[in-house]
Amino acid sequence: MNRILFVDDELRVLEGLRRTLHPLRRQWTMEFVPSGREALDRMAAGPFDVLVSDVRMPGMDGCELLQQVMGRFPAAARIVLSGHCHRPAVLKTVGLAHQFLTKPCDSETLKAAVSRACRMRERLRDGRHQQLVSRVQCLPSPRPVYAALLAEMESAHPSVERLGRIVARDAAMTAKLLQTVSSGFFGSPQKCADPAGWTALLGIETLRLLVLSAGVVRSVEPRAPSSRFLDGLAEHSLRVADCAAAIAASEAGDRAGIDLAYLGGLLHDAGLFVLAEHFPERHAEARALSRAEGISICEAEKRGLGTTHAEVGGCLLALWGAPDAISDVALFHHAPSRSPEAGFGPLAAVHVADAVAAAQDLHLPDEAGLVDVEYLSRIRCAERLGRWCEMCQVLKTREAAS
Repeated sequence: MNRILFVDDELRVLEGLRRTLHPLRRQWTMEFVPSGREALDRMAAGPFDVLVSDVRMPGMDGCELLQQVMGRFPAAARIVLSGHCHRPAVLKTVGLAHQFLTKPCDSETLKAAVSRACRMRERLRDGRHQQLVSRVQCLPSPRPVYAALLAEMESAHPSVERLGRIVARDAAMTAKLLQTVSSGFFGSPQKCADPAGWTALLGIETLRLLVLSAGVVRSVEPRAPSSRFLDGLAEHSLRVADCAAAIAASEAGDRAGIDLAYLGGLLHDAGLFVLAEHFPERHAEARALSRAEGISICEAEKRGLGTTHAEVGGCLLALWGAPDAISDVALFHHAPSRSPEAGFGPLAAVHVADAVAAAQDLHLPDEAGLVDVEYLSRIRCAERLGRWCEMCQVLKTREAAS
């Protein structure tokens, strides 16, 4: 049973939470404390899966509490529930909290946020992997993309449209802005799936504060052992996003469905960024093992690291408040038959787009063996596979010619 700790200096707020969440007492073990110091004492006495804390509290405020929890109890998910939304104060929590909820918060929103955070425990059993995912504050962007973002923000007349185009073509920036707009760090949570639209929503000044002050966007370290692989991974993610969006559009999808397919494609390998950056040598060995023995990269990762990039990515995106459709794409994109999906959606589009791109990257004659035909048959799309693959090949040819 998941253990949740709620912290707020206002006793009436704690009592309201206790009443609201009482029906969940058979699913969660919940404790309610009025101070950061007492919260740390409770966490020292026994592990908690999720911390939900106010920001503005006397003595130890929420930011200091989050900082200490991240250092001392890194496996715990950290959620802010606060009515204090002054931007300088909120900026301090962006790198510390996984999600940010504003008071008043309806019970369903709170339950959904805590439930998403609990999934990390359910999917990542090893405490080391839980700590790794919980400590990730951002993913690395390719150096040219990061430089283009800084140049645009520092120009005499920065354009929100140009910034939007830069963000929408980079998995790392998109992932962090998805967390920002989904969790409501700066206003009400947004459910749209358009990265370019998020920049317009946040505005240039907020984006500048996020990048320059909060440091939630950074580039790949040029001397990092995995820098070349990470740069290539960013290109792969973008190619999959473009192909997945094209597949979704061919299915007469609406704008929201196409945006979700694009977003899923851009973020499907979020866990691969994490493993390759934090375990460069061991992940390089896993990639070599995959090639040498002809096994899937997930099987090779499981042998060498004890987890897979699909598990890590799915958990990270869920922890950051991503829509279920997006975290499920990351979790199931190599094995969609394991998902509960019963019809065409972002997962199908991304799975096929990723298989075609992987076959191209590995110089395979076709994508056979990489596509889960059983899954496509289950969702009644198997007969469309050939057409989808042709579309992806045409897109690559056009990109190469441009």
